[in-house]
Amino acid sequence: DIGGGTTGISVVRDGQIIYTADEPTGGRHATLVIAGNKGISYEEAEKIKTNGSADSIMPLIRPVFEKMADIAREHLEDKGITAIYLAGGSSCFKGIDTIFRRELDGMEIILPYNPLYLTPLAIASYRQTKDNG
Repeated sequence: DIGGGTTGISVVRDGQIIYTADEPTGGRHATLVIAGNKGISYEEAEKIKTNGSADSIMPLIRPVFEKMADIAREHLEDKGITAIYLAGGSSCFKGIDTIFRRELDGMEIILPYNPLYLTPLAIASYRQTKDNG
C-alpha cells in the first residue's frame, strides 16, 4: 500500500496475514519534492502531481517512488514472495508499476484496475471473514 504518507507491506499466505510493516515514505513526500523544486506551496504541488502531468514531473519524483520500491524489497526479500499487488493512492501515478518492476527485478508486479480502494476493501473483506469464520 503505497499511500499518501507511508509505504505499507502486508504479506498474505493462505488467506492469513503473516507479516506487516509500514515506513514513512509516500505520495506526500513526492509532493514535497515538487514544492521544493519549484518553490511553490504544498497545495500547488499536489495539484501538479495529481493533474495528469506525470511525464513532466517524473524526473523529480522518481527517487521517491524508487525509495518506496526499496522499502518493499527490504521487507520482502526473505519472504519467498513472487508477486506484489500495488495498492494505495500513489499506485495511481502513471509509471509507478514500471518503476517497481525495474527495482524489484524478478517479482511480478500487479497493478489492479483501481488500486486506490484495494487496501480498504481487503481490510473489510478480511474482517468480515474473520468475524464469520
